[in-house]
Amino acid sequence: VGDLAAKTADLKRNIEEAQQKLILKKTETILFVNNINDSYIRQIVILRDIEGMRWYDVADAMGKSVTAESVRKAYERFMQKESGI
Repeated sequence: VGDLAAKTADLKRNIEEAQQKLILKKTETILFVNNINDSYIRQIVILRDIEGMRWYDVADAMGKSVTAESVRKAYERFMQKESGI
């Protein structure tokens, strides 16, 4: 029983640490997104990276004349530019 309690405590601590890391990463992502000047790209990044949408869902949210491929390409070009690749 004591071994089970120790394992449970370890699991709870691991979950809490993972949650804190997730909160930190989400905060970093939001700060990054807030500094994107292009509102079109900013919206794509929010929908994809913060909301976790699939490319076709991002395209639907962006409007009728937008395809999943076009938003993915715009996202990739922006990220490559940001990373200096």
